[in-house]
Amino acid sequence: MDEDLKARLARRDALFRNPNAADAMTWWNETMGTFPPHHPLVPMAACHKARLQWLDATDTMLEESKAWLAEHGFRADWQGAEPLTPEQRDAQRAALGKPPVLDPQRAKSPIIKRGGYIGDARLLNDMFGDDDD
Repeated sequence: MDEDLKARLARRDALFRNPNAADAMTWWNETMGTFPPHHPLVPMAACHKARLQWLDATDTMLEESKAWLAEHGFRADWQGAEPLTPEQRDAQRAALGKPPVLDPQRAKSPIIKRGGYIGDARLLNDMFGDDDD
């Protein structure tokens, strides 16, 4: 992987683990270029919104981000859907009698194994084939 990309991802991960205004503004400038935010809170809000979609986010991180967004008048949902960790999503599915989205026995891709947000491993394996066969 390109060293610049590794460094950017490391900075993003550090910001998502410990959000702060200075690093959020730096991240904003890296991702948006010279386009300034229309309000000083926007970079932190963008950080917290992105953190809600981050595959490595924990339940505690989601709660912190939702609380920060609500405290500052921002919505925490995405088109009406609340952010969930894979564990929360699968617990809700289990309560409804449904299987987990990700079948760990069939997951082949390291990306899929991280959270299952990309899709059901069976569907992807059916579409693109198994590498192990």
